[in-house]
Amino acid sequence: MNESEPDPEFDEVQRRFRERVARDHDRLTALWRALAESRNDSAADPRWREIEDIAHGLYGAGGTFGYPAISRAAAALERHVAAQPRRPAALARAIAALLRVLGEPPTGG
Repeated sequence: MNESEPDPEFDEVQRRFRERVARDHDRLTALWRALAESRNDSAADPRWREIEDIAHGLYGAGGTFGYPAISRAAAALERHVAAQPRRPAALARAIAALLRVLGEPPTGG
């Protein structure tokens, strides 16, 4: 296949990645709002683990699919969620940064 020819398999992978980004954006937004409303900083709250898992997955997927901004923002959020004690202001900045990047249409590196 010529490099300038469309690749249907690659196009499908990119479409699925964009769908994942949209789902992860929505889920992170919901989790963050719920945690903010409950003011729960307990490490035992499973929502923190879910945020960390989503960030970890995006960190890897962003790098794999050529979206370094997603990878960087996700890695920063993952670090802040895992940090003990959590620093609320830094955590808020990290999640806002990732949500901002996820809200932008993925167009490539």
